[in-house]
Amino acid sequence: MEDNERLLANFTTELEKLERTETHGAVRESGIKTVGDLVPRAALCEWHAQCQTMHAQFKPKAEELSSLFRSVKQDVEALFMTVPSVDITKLSERLQTNHQLLVEMSSICEWLEKDWGMAMDHIPRVEECSKILERFTKHCVDCKNAMSRCVHSQMKSVAVLQNRISVTRNKLSAYTEVAKKIEDACAHLRLVYRIPEAYSRCLGEMKRRAEYSQKYSQHAQKFAERMAELRQKEEVTRHNFEQQYDGLLPQEVIFALNLHVAPPICEVHVSGGDED
Repeated sequence: MEDNERLLANFTTELEKLERTETHGAVRESGIKTVGDLVPRAALCEWHAQCQTMHAQFKPKAEELSSLFRSVKQDVEALFMTVPSVDITKLSERLQTNHQLLVEMSSICEWLEKDWGMAMDHIPRVEECSKILERFTKHCVDCKNAMSRCVHSQMKSVAVLQNRISVTRNKLSAYTEVAKKIEDACAHLRLVYRIPEAYSRCLGEMKRRAEYSQKYSQHAQKFAERMAELRQKEEVTRHNFEQQYDGLLPQEVIFALNLHVAPPICEVHVSGGDED
C-alpha cells in the first residue's frame, strides 16, 4: 500500500517532468517533441483519479484491520503469559512433605500393632500429622476449585479469541481481494516510469549499435587492406613467373591452363549500418 501511496503522490510530478524532457533530434522530426508525448496522458490522468478514490476508501479499512490484528496479537500473547492461579511448584513441594508425614504415620501404626504399650508416646504425633494432612487436603480441594475456575476463565478467553481471529481472517481475505484490485489498477500508472525507462534504453541501444557499426566498419577496412596486400603480392609473384617462362610455350598452353588470369579481387562492402 505504501508503494501505491508514493505512486499516487508522485504521479503528477513525474508526468510534468516527462513533458519537460525533450526527445532525440531524430525523434522530434517524427513529431514527438517530448518524452511526455509518448505517454497516454488523458487515459492515465483518468486512471489516477479513480485510483486515488479507491485508495482513499480502502486506506481507513486497511488501518482498521491492522489495528484489529495488533489487538488480537496482544491478547493472544497476554493469554499465553497468564500465570496459573495456583503455584504448582509450591503445591508439589507441600505434597512431597505431606507424603513424608503419611509415611511416618504408617510406620507408627505398624509399631502400634506390634506394641500397644507405646501408644501414649506416639498418639500425639499421629494426631498432629492427621491435622496437618487434613489442612493439606482442604488446601488441595481449594487449589482444585481455583484451577477449575482458572481453566473455565481461560476457555472463555480462548473462545472469544477464536471468534476474533475468525473475524480478522475473514476481513483479511476480503481486504486482500480489494487490495489486489487496487494494485492492478495502479499498475497502469507505472507507465509514467516504464515508458521513459524504455525510451532511455532505446537511446542507449542506439548508441551501442552506432559504436558496434563503427567498430565493424573498422574491422572491414582492415580486412580489405589486408586482402589488397595479399593480391598485390600475388600479382608480383605471377608477373615474375610469366617473365621467367615467357616465350617458351605457345599462348594456347598458357590460356588452356588459365595462367593468363589476373588474381581474384576482394571487395568489402558494409551494408545496413547503424547511424547516429
